[in-house]
Amino acid sequence: MAISGGTEDEHDVELLTDKTANNVTDNGATTNAEDQRAVAEFKERIAQSNKFLNSSTADGKESSSCSASWEPVPFVSIDEGQWKYVLISAEEPVILPPPSGDNCSATVFFVTSKKGAAYHRNAAEPFVEKLQSSGYRNIHVAGGGRLYFNPRDKKIRIFGFSYGFGLADHATSKRVIEQDKRFKDYEITWSNEGY
Repeated sequence: MAISGGTEDEHDVELLTDKTANNVTDNGATTNAEDQRAVAEFKERIAQSNKFLNSSTADGKESSSCSASWEPVPFVSIDEGQWKYVLISAEEPVILPPPSGDNCSATVFFVTSKKGAAYHRNAAEPFVEKLQSSGYRNIHVAGGGRLYFNPRDKKIRIFGFSYGFGLADHATSKRVIEQDKRFKDYEITWSNEGY
């Protein structure tokens, strides 16, 4: 089954079954060969950036992510409506308090959707750039899907998959959103069904 459309009312969501991966289809799939190439290039850019940052740290050079002025990025950045979303993992630096003052890292997850994103990479790219500029390392787009966010009814639905990045662990995405105080009174559900 695929859920399509960007409606604000969940009763208007149309259920479809076609999962064709070429061009725009009746089910709303927009992934094509060009997007698949762009996703592969994007993944390679992330891998190269991760490799560079890891080699800088291994060489004993202090990376900007280990500075005391490091500012964390919010774990949830979602747009109202029904849009493509991605689950991203990254390492954030943790500076232990004195007397050790040692630097270590913790893997954290981020959920981001972007209004009007034609492809999952359109939701991922700006957020990955934000993480990189904020000093996060070992960034990985763990998968994608669709996210329906209705602040009026305090509902969030997570479902579907990404042709380019694969199926996100929607249970993890739900957990990340639930931990954000802005969504404490929301009904949050997930399903692996749909596109």
